[in-house]
Amino acid sequence: MFSKIAPLWNKADKYDKYSFFVIAAATLITLIIASISAVTGDPCWFLNAAKFIAENGKIPLFEPIGRPVFWPPPLFHLIASSFYTFNISIKLISPIFGCLTLIYTFLTAKKLFNSKIAFYSIIFLSFIPIFLYHSSIPYMATMVCFFVTASAYHLLNNQVLFSGIFAGLALSTKFTGFFIFPLSLTILVINYSRKRSLFIKKTAIFSISAFLFGSAWYIRNWIVFGNPLYPHLSFLFKAKAGTLFAESVSSPSILNLFDIHHYISMYLELFGVPAGNLGNLFLFNIPFIGLFIAVWLIATFIFISLFLIGIAKSKFKDQRTIILLVWVASFFLFAVMNIIINGGVWLRHSIPFLPAIAIFWALGLSFILSKSRAILKKLIFIFIIICIIGFAGTEIVKASLVSGLWEEYTPDFKWVSANTSKESIVLVPYGDCYAYNFNRFTEEYYSVPYVNSTRRLSEENISYIWVNQYMDFYGGIEYSSAYPEDFISEISSKYEKVYENKDTKTEVYKVR
Repeated sequence: MFSKIAPLWNKADKYDKYSFFVIAAATLITLIIASISAVTGDPCWFLNAAKFIAENGKIPLFEPIGRPVFWPPPLFHLIASSFYTFNISIKLISPIFGCLTLIYTFLTAKKLFNSKIAFYSIIFLSFIPIFLYHSSIPYMATMVCFFVTASAYHLLNNQVLFSGIFAGLALSTKFTGFFIFPLSLTILVINYSRKRSLFIKKTAIFSISAFLFGSAWYIRNWIVFGNPLYPHLSFLFKAKAGTLFAESVSSPSILNLFDIHHYISMYLELFGVPAGNLGNLFLFNIPFIGLFIAVWLIATFIFISLFLIGIAKSKFKDQRTIILLVWVASFFLFAVMNIIINGGVWLRHSIPFLPAIAIFWALGLSFILSKSRAILKKLIFIFIIICIIGFAGTEIVKASLVSGLWEEYTPDFKWVSANTSKESIVLVPYGDCYAYNFNRFTEEYYSVPYVNSTRRLSEENISYIWVNQYMDFYGGIEYSSAYPEDFISEISSKYEKVYENKDTKTEVYKVR
């Protein structure tokens, strides 16, 4: 095999070789972060579903695996379930798709420009904190980013069937896959609009293949819930009786767009602040945290300014620029829709726009270097290396600190797993991670209003109640890990306490 690879390596130019080493280094870093990370947040629910699929051979629906209803497109969960089936570490899934995304981003940038721009693009994408983090933790964002980038690359190469298949797989991974269509249509128009019949033929091939590989789940959701995008856009669709997910109700307002906090949150999330909430940095007792944040903000502004320079110096009549702008705008639109509809923003849902941003960043860096003297070029590269080390180091430290917080409760999680039956349902305050750590079914007190009275606990087959009034990893009253005091008083007087850990303040009560 080496004899076949060696000639290809010898023919590659220096930027191709540089890119290989950057991708290898970035993949190694994601593996390190993955190995020390605790599974938290949404990935707990994703992996609960994957484990359920592996153990039961079917996709869940109303089973209490962390949330009342299972609705998301299931491709990520199906692939993850195969990791459980074949006893492969589930922590490998995001590093694998992160590495594949880097490879396709390199190929796309090289197709549009050259290997130097492709190399610079890989530097940005490999180490921008939001991508580094999501390439390490089992989120769906990196997988859908891979499918979107692969679809764009194959369409640029006139491989319309493959492009449509990858677009369909993006749809089968996450709702945000829909936002690939403006980008796909733009490339189709640029490539084929001069011949109307050819344009119609290629568009039909793309659309049919995307439909075949991406529509099944949306048809299923329409049949089951009365809403193909359930629970999103619930104000447009009337959900069927008994299927409404309480948290899906929203009050859209265009005025939400004028709240600057949303845009600050996006910027912070781009550079690794959990959920874009600066307050999350103060969960840990870090010396000189204020000074660190000030230096970090200045560095991030200088780093991202290359992206703005890249856009400013691009020729807007250039078809390549049009493709990149549509790519960024399409997935940024999803963030805007979140602001209008839900009054909040989660930039991770827009991660598929990062390859295009990386290419603009590369164009900005290339322009600055072309106008700089040798000494300034060295200083620029030193600054980029410092940023890379800082971004990677911060993600490693962050993963280690968060993992330490969760490990404190490992004895409590293990007790539940060891001392309750597989069929038990445990009432918890809020959060998907209890079901993941217990390896048991759970019901949420705050998400499922009908279980918030002890009169209903037995009727809803609640077996145990997990109590910890001090555990708070979710942030905000609406995501509280504490029950109301009157509920605590009621259960402590009515049910038997079967477990207590005075160090962690955890208690478990047996209902039946």
